[in-house]
Amino acid sequence: EDDVLSLCLEASHAAPRIIHHADCTGKAITISITKAASEHPLIEFVGDAVVTDLIVDENGGESSIDGGDNDMVIGAQVLNKKTNQLSSYYAVHGVVLASGGLGGIYQHSTNPLGFNALGSSVGLALRLQDRLSGSSNNNNNNNG
Repeated sequence: EDDVLSLCLEASHAAPRIIHHADCTGKAITISITKAASEHPLIEFVGDAVVTDLIVDENGGESSIDGGDNDMVIGAQVLNKKTNQLSSYYAVHGVVLASGGLGGIYQHSTNPLGFNALGSSVGLALRLQDRLSGSSNNNNNNNG
């Protein structure tokens, strides 16, 4: 059948764990996940927009096991590309960064043309990590 996903072996794994669908596995997975997410009552899709920053509750938790702070991402700043308006969206149960990978940064990729996989989620997470660690403040203080 055309809509059947198969599980395949990878490398030396004993059990099949890789999803495969003809020559369009990524498309099949994306369609399935998008359909399930769009039908979920707690997930809101925001079109023609880009996340510009993550919102953190810096007082959101106790210290973690490793002694670090347990800052929690509670939402995102989102720029509406049509109106140029910045809005805050807050999460009920968590924030998922799902930008489609990094394939778009390479000259040659198997991603479809126009697929915007530029690693924006990775950039957002790294910028937040830098902000929370305070390293950007330390670097700015040393440039003088």
